[in-house]
Amino acid sequence: MKWFKHLSGSLKDSLIFESIEKFGPAGYLVFFGTLELMSDEFDVHNPGKNTISIKKLRQTLQLSRQKTIKVLTFFDQKAKSNLNKDVALFATVEGDMIHLNCPRLKELTDEYTNKILAQLSGQDPDANRDKLRPKEEEEEEEEERDKEEKERDKEKEEKERDKRSRSTNTKINTKTNTKKKGFTPPTLNDVLLYFEEKGYSKESAKKAFDYYSSANWSDSRGNKIKNWKQKMIGVWFKPENEARPEIRDSQPSIEDLYNDDGIPEL
Repeated sequence: MKWFKHLSGSLKDSLIFESIEKFGPAGYLVFFGTLELMSDEFDVHNPGKNTISIKKLRQTLQLSRQKTIKVLTFFDQKAKSNLNKDVALFATVEGDMIHLNCPRLKELTDEYTNKILAQLSGQDPDANRDKLRPKEEEEEEEEERDKEEKERDKEKEEKERDKRSRSTNTKINTKTNTKKKGFTPPTLNDVLLYFEEKGYSKESAKKAFDYYSSANWSDSRGNKIKNWKQKMIGVWFKPENEARPEIRDSQPSIEDLYNDDGIPEL
């Protein structure tokens, strides 16, 4: 059974309400949790009856063995007293197993299970089981095919998106590379003006220009220079290469030897 019809208004049912009042949330959990396990192992040839290990039941419900048995015993006693046939749940503990019986469960089955029960009524169970099983398998296979098809479509869409992204990046890189220019060596005048601008001598500018031009604008390690101004700053702009201020001739002129009256200065 894939699902069972939930009993609407269960919280208002006197039995369910009493179980919650007596055991707290565990009362509701044990009742509907047990029904769900019974539905998972629903036997169309013995509807509403299951034998489940207590260990599996308590681990599924996350309750202690004592609590699980105590709550199921409560429902069993109420079922035997016939207080409410709609929610009757019989439970008999035998060793590590518990025998469960919920007569109403076969009336709460899904449509497919209900159809099987109808066809099995008064007929050979084995014969009908072989006829009905392929249809269920066919439905599951169809669901699986739909799922695989959706995954393929998703994968295809992701590949197309990646392809478009790579194409865009290639175009951007191509444009960027096109805009990039190679190194253009400076002229002697360029170097002289730059040295003068930064306060360094013409002699050091000429030495720097001659050194790098003779080496085809490569440094001492043979690496091509990419920024000649940066190279000048790092290598040639040193105190000893700074421009010296011009020194005037200190010898006095003839006018300086006489005062305003024409008398020689001593």
